[in-house]
Amino acid sequence: MTLLLVCLCGCTALPGPAAEIFAVPGTGIRMEMVRVPGGRFARGEDGEVRVRPFWISTREVTWADFDYFFEFPGQEEEDGVTRPSSGKSYLMLSGLPPDFMEPGRPVTNLRFHSALAYCEWLSRRTGMIFRLPTEAEWEVACRAGGEGEGWHRGNSGGRTHAAGEGRPDALGLRDMLGNAWEYCLEPQRPPDFEPVLRGGAWNSPPSDLKASSRKTALPEWSEADPNRPFSVWWFRDGYSQGFRVVRVPEASGPEERAACARKIEISGLAGRERVAKVAGSAMHFSRVTGTVRNGGDRPLEELALKVFYLDPQGRPHLEDTTSTQTRRATFNVCFPVLANSAHPGPHAAPLRPGESRAFAVDLPLSFDSEDRVDATRFGASVLYVIK
Repeated sequence: MTLLLVCLCGCTALPGPAAEIFAVPGTGIRMEMVRVPGGRFARGEDGEVRVRPFWISTREVTWADFDYFFEFPGQEEEDGVTRPSSGKSYLMLSGLPPDFMEPGRPVTNLRFHSALAYCEWLSRRTGMIFRLPTEAEWEVACRAGGEGEGWHRGNSGGRTHAAGEGRPDALGLRDMLGNAWEYCLEPQRPPDFEPVLRGGAWNSPPSDLKASSRKTALPEWSEADPNRPFSVWWFRDGYSQGFRVVRVPEASGPEERAACARKIEISGLAGRERVAKVAGSAMHFSRVTGTVRNGGDRPLEELALKVFYLDPQGRPHLEDTTSTQTRRATFNVCFPVLANSAHPGPHAAPLRPGESRAFAVDLPLSFDSEDRVDATRFGASVLYVIK
């Protein structure tokens, strides 16, 4: 699949920062990204984290971008990516003002899995590697551009604004602060499932708009949801949860990455059911553990696994079909190797040839019947690998 890439020559406020615009084949999506040279990230008692260079989108993902992902019929069969249930009809019933869903506005009311799935789809459509930023990457990018004023409770007029409507910062990034809270890749306390959002939103007090601002999901975002279990894809309330994407720099192409992925050995998958408090509510998960081994001849700098249940025939069971939430996601993604992690631990170091490493991840509990899912058996696949 061909990727249209246009290299730009610089931005006004920095001496020639690298920038690029890419067009996603088969869609109308054109997204600008800038290269962040990396830096150091101070993480409280965890000390200082070194962040390697990466690319980050200059604006938040919009409704127009997201519509290409989940509204076109037949795409799921084409690319194999699990998609959210229909968001707009669900959100209109919840009271989300129609103007919040204008094409140029940031997509909102997303739960973590919706952002994950979009990144997987974007990667498959382009042949490049896109994911959510780690907290370390997000904060380094925000501070590198300088903390300016964004859309908040005092100046937003009670609404979101078109992504990129505000003035760019020194790095060329827009709306890092305000407009929509932005998801980061890792949970607050891995492997416990509790996604983190950064930067404040249109309805945040001005004091929330700073590079250090972070929060997890609020109970009121789910309270209006009449369904049990809650939707894994959408929040019923809040109108402020969005994201932007990061592109991982790597020299190899899709074929070389696929060859490297075939040398990753995954073993020992086992799970136990657990109940956790997420956004003030009890949610059910399976804590799945396992081991990966690098069977190749090169150290791995980043490794993403997609973990899921199996059906009685041993095939991946990525979503429920008989629960109260149609197409409820029953998978998750974990990173046994993640150089730019915001958390200390062995996962932040490369995985050397022949080395093995344990991993753990929480999967949303499956509520499908036994003829559709074997809730005691699990599978995992390599989502991508970076050498």
